[in-house]
Amino acid sequence: MEQSLTSKDLQDFALNFDEKITRPLVNAGYDRYNVFNILNIKRQELRHSDFLSFLFDPSKSGDIGQQFLKNFLILLAKENKASTLNFFDTLYGNINNVNVYREMAIKDGRIDILIQLELTKDKKQKVVVAIENKVDADQHGNQLEKYKEYLFKEYKDYIKIMLYLTPNKAESGYNEWAEIDYEFILNVLNRLDTNNIDNTLATLIEDYKKLIRSEFDMMNDNESELKKQALEIYKNNRQILDFIYNMKPNWIKETSKILCNLLEQKGAKIVIENKDGVLVESKKKDPVNIMFTINQIENYKNLFFQIDVDKLSLYLVKIIKPGRYEKRLLEHLIGNSQETKAKIEEYKANVLDLLPSLKDESEKIIERIFDKEKGAIPKALATLKVS
Repeated sequence: MEQSLTSKDLQDFALNFDEKITRPLVNAGYDRYNVFNILNIKRQELRHSDFLSFLFDPSKSGDIGQQFLKNFLILLAKENKASTLNFFDTLYGNINNVNVYREMAIKDGRIDILIQLELTKDKKQKVVVAIENKVDADQHGNQLEKYKEYLFKEYKDYIKIMLYLTPNKAESGYNEWAEIDYEFILNVLNRLDTNNIDNTLATLIEDYKKLIRSEFDMMNDNESELKKQALEIYKNNRQILDFIYNMKPNWIKETSKILCNLLEQKGAKIVIENKDGVLVESKKKDPVNIMFTINQIENYKNLFFQIDVDKLSLYLVKIIKPGRYEKRLLEHLIGNSQETKAKIEEYKANVLDLLPSLKDESEKIIERIFDKEKGAIPKALATLKVS
């Protein structure tokens, strides 16, 4: 049995950390990765799907998103992963009216990434791309068949591209679902021109390429040597590194608890949507999407508020039918529309220091929701055209 850690162990480790761990890795050229990323302690499927959704969406990622989406479709057509997509139409055509949905809710599940777009060359073609992303687990039951049925029903006049994304191009078990792997994603990323884009975004893309090569064993020689060095460090300091990593705060849970507590103090009912589209009280107190109702809109049974914790944004949502919504952004919980992305990234990086300030800002916003005279409810109801 391993000996329990003591305060002195942590003190000794802290004194030696920069000299014996951080500096050798920085000198080796891996200065943008912390030791935990290099050690590949955990693979997170959601992390990949979230970042890919960001890259696919030009409204969020700008010109680089347009590049990524077009190159993705070009390589699909070239490698015959989308037989109904013409290579030259894709190469020389224009892509417009892109909508990207993350975890698209349907009756029998959620499609990881759904992309709608128009491809125009000699004629306009509507295209829908569905991506089921499985980093570690296999697909459950016949979920791909259910997703296919949904796509053929809801997108009758679209070119339909269904992709099963795994680290090793695992078989989907369905002819309609083309298998792709993260080497395919890496090939798309390598085609991007990042010379004239924002430095932060360029760095993110380079780091993501390193992450793919690291997690899915596609490293170059230098990165392989760095991994060996990192593993040696881990082997010699395993107990302390595991302890430190386990102390890392889960910013989603910490944030969600604060927001749920603020809402409960105001008497709000936190709810979930059941399979029939009915809002029922939720027992979970740290959800990523916090849905809640308040007395002022009780007469509107198909309306609820939602806080997207990941985006730190407040929405008013109208249920059109089970699993289908009309959403209207009311307010960001931190910063303003120009500063929000930077503020949220700062918050994520410094969550323990900034939790009090988030609580203060959110409390003011939630207070306004419950103030019938000054709140956002009347305007939001009018915007959603609710009688």
